[in-house]
Amino acid sequence: MALVSGIEGAIFTWLPYYALTIMDGAIAPLALSAYVPGRYLYARVIGSMPYLRLAILTTVLAVPALAAAVWTTSTVGLLVAAFLTGLLLSALFPLLSAYGVELAPAYSGPVSSLATAATYGGIAVVPTVMGVVAEQYSISEAMWIPVGLAVVLTLVVWQMGSASSGREHAAT
Repeated sequence: MALVSGIEGAIFTWLPYYALTIMDGAIAPLALSAYVPGRYLYARVIGSMPYLRLAILTTVLAVPALAAAVWTTSTVGLLVAAFLTGLLLSALFPLLSAYGVELAPAYSGPVSSLATAATYGGIAVVPTVMGVVAEQYSISEAMWIPVGLAVVLTLVVWQMGSASSGREHAAT
């Protein structure tokens, strides 16, 4: 959860500022427009496939979308890549929260508390580190931090899926 919220915090805090280096300030906030429809979409499809399978799919697809948002120098390219990134990443917080509660339903209170603590930690640390990197180097370089974290998150979610599959096979 710390990785998810760190990436989201980085995007919400720094993407509009980064977008100003590429596009007009009047349209820069559009870069964050995918989260609401994304959360709605995942609320509709969340029961159609296992949580971790959907989380793996969205994280794997989010990495190149987020990298494209940082790499592109065109307004349209940034808006499209940022929209795709938001659409894909918006699934992760509810998916992984639901997975944690499903994994240990008898401990849903402590699981939710730990998820909340990790969320606040990620939101506090990652954007702050990005600010330091942006100040010392540039916002363009700092924007690669959430890309790297998205790669790490993909590996973590993939490993969670592998461990979950192993438990399912052992139980049968």
